[in-house]
Order: sequence, then C-alpha cells, then structure tokens
Amino acid sequence: MKNLTTIAAFIGLAGILVAGLYLSGSDLKSSDAGTTPDILDQQKRVATPPKQPSEGPEISPTGPWPKAVAEEIEYNFGRAHVNQEMEHTFTIRNDGPAELVLVTGTPTCQCTKFTLDKTNVPPGEVATLLIEWKGKAVDTSFAHGGPVFTNDPDNVTIRFRVEGVVDQEIEMRPEGDWNLGEVSSDSAVTMHGFLYSNVFDSLTLKSMKSESGKVTLDATPLSSADVIEMDARSGMEIIATVPPDIAPGPFIDTVTVEIEELTKPVTISLRAHKPGDIRILPTYGVMWNAETHGLTLGRFHTSDGRSAKLMLLVDESKMDQPLELTEVTADPSFIEVTLTPEGSTGGKMKRYSLSVVVPPGIPRTDREENNPGRIVCKTNHPSGEQLLLNLKLKAF
Repeated sequence: MKNLTTIAAFIGLAGILVAGLYLSGSDLKSSDAGTTPDILDQQKRVATPPKQPSEGPEISPTGPWPKAVAEEIEYNFGRAHVNQEMEHTFTIRNDGPAELVLVTGTPTCQCTKFTLDKTNVPPGEVATLLIEWKGKAVDTSFAHGGPVFTNDPDNVTIRFRVEGVVDQEIEMRPEGDWNLGEVSSDSAVTMHGFLYSNVFDSLTLKSMKSESGKVTLDATPLSSADVIEMDARSGMEIIATVPPDIAPGPFIDTVTVEIEELTKPVTISLRAHKPGDIRILPTYGVMWNAETHGLTLGRFHTSDGRSAKLMLLVDESKMDQPLELTEVTADPSFIEVTLTPEGSTGGKMKRYSLSVVVPPGIPRTDREENNPGRIVCKTNHPSGEQLLLNLKLKAF
C-alpha cells in the first residue's frame, strides 16, 4: 500500500511539470505571435549596429533601410598603351524601401578618378559610377579602384576595380640607334629592323621618310609566325639601305615612320660610317667606340674637370697644307677642342692629336647614352670630312 501511494505521488508531480512546460511554451508562442521577421531583424540590427567607415553616410538605427545592389564590381579592359585615357561605368541600384545614400572613398591610385551621377538614390532607382583611369607606366598587372560607402547596413562598403595590362604602344628591335656599320665606296649597306606592338592587333603604315633623303626605305608586315616568335600582337619589318655615295666619315640620319594606330610618329636614328682620309684612334686609357663615334669621359667632380686625347691619322696626299679645324660646334658649349700636329708616319700620312677638355668649374652635367654631348668639327680636308664625337660624361 505504501509503495502504491509513492508511485501515485510521483506520477502527479510529473504531470504538474509537464503542464507547466506546456503553459510556458504557450505563453512564449503567444508573445512572439505578433512579432514579424522584419521587426526581429530590426531588433537584431539595433542590438548589433553595423560598422561604418568614418567617411561613410550615417546608417539609420531603426530602419527602414535601402538595399544597394551592384551586379558588376570588376572590369577587365584587356590591353592598353601607356598614358591611354580610359573609362568604365558601373551601376548601383536601390532595391530597398528607403533612400540609398552613396559616398565615394579614396581610389587606390592618383591615376584613378571616381564620379557619381547622384549621391541620393530613391527606392527603385539607379546611380552610375564613372571610373576614369590612365596607366602612366608599363604594368602587366594593372589593378586599381576603390570603395563606395553606403547607408545599407548589409552592404556598407562596395569595392570597385578595373584591371588589365598597360604596355608601350610600339617597340623597336634593335633598341636605340640602328647601326648599319661600314659603307664601302662601291656597294650599299642594308639592315633589317622591326617595329612591333603588344597593344594593337594590327599596324597600318601611313608613311616613311628619311631626313637626309639618302636612305632607301621599305616595310613589310610580319608574318603570323614572326609575330608569335617576337611575343607580339602585330608588327612590321623595316628595311633601310644606305648608298655608297655618302660622304666619307660618320653618317647620321633620322627616319620617321607614321603608323595609323599610333598617337605619334616613330623616329629611328640611323648610323653608318664610310672610311675616308681621316681615321680616329684612341690613345692609352681612352674609351673610344669607333662604330658609334662615342667618347666616354666618365664621372668626375666639377672642380676637377676632365680631358681625353685621340689620335688622327690623315691622308694628306691631296693637300698642300696641314689639316686644320675650320669650325667646331660643341654641346655642352663649355667643351674645348684643340688639334695638334704630331709628325708623319711616312709618305703623306700625318698624325695629329685631338684633345677634348672639360674645364674645371663647369655646372653639374649628366650626358649619358640617351642624351650624349656632341662635338662636330669641320676641317679643311678636300674630302669634306667632318669629325663627329658623341660624349658620355657625368660631372657632379
């Protein structure tokens, strides 16, 4: 009997607990019945407000909120040339019930500019973001853009980006001067050079001309195989021929090539040399390049100055008087040039020393390979030969 009483009491207690849980659950459901998901979401937002950058617009703590939608945030422009100005338009749509406020952030590069057509976007309307950019140097992985801040708590920051490859419009092979070498008295000399582009799918020749009028020029498009071999997208071969009747001494000419796709003409410096009655030879310790007529004076302090001496071997068989310099043009103008007789090697071959002096006290000067100094000396030799020297020096 005692055991039955205990079991009955236990069953009664369990029933009370179950009823309590049921009534508690019913009250909970009843209290939530009038709370919509939006209100719950609102309560959640108020409890944990979104982080907004200091430069962004203010976000409402209670809503309603806009909904910023940007279906495109990245744009690949492919390939472009250095300093080409480009642009692309992105759109930002407001799919929410409240006004969308937009603020542009700072682009990742000064080469990139943001412009919004509107900063306040009503529900259902669209704003456009114009991004303008210019690659100022060769860049095989150009990628720039920046943020647009919004008052949409679910999309506080939208980052836009443009990317692609920035390359030179045109490249030459060989680089720098095109040196044709020595021209004989009875045959012309010809060289083959190339112009090619990694930007344009084709190069259309408009015109070619030689400044001197003495160089014969021809051009042919590169074959597909040649383009692939040069790792280019398009190109042409330039054939330049210098005739044998040029004057003895150094020959320098400029070829101008106009191509439809380029923003400016291509200029090619041609060099050749025809042996004559005056030969320039270096003396001990002097750096002289006969092919380029280059004299390297090196680095030195402005207070020290610098000098170099070259040897001239002159055929005076057709001359009644010694060789003289009749006119000297120097750039920079402070360079001094003097010619001194050194005697005969036998017969009509005479030796002279040609001294090039940079005096102390000159201003700082940097004349390297891309901007060399130059000396041109006219002589009284009946051949009409001139002496040409290209100088490399750096005075600090």
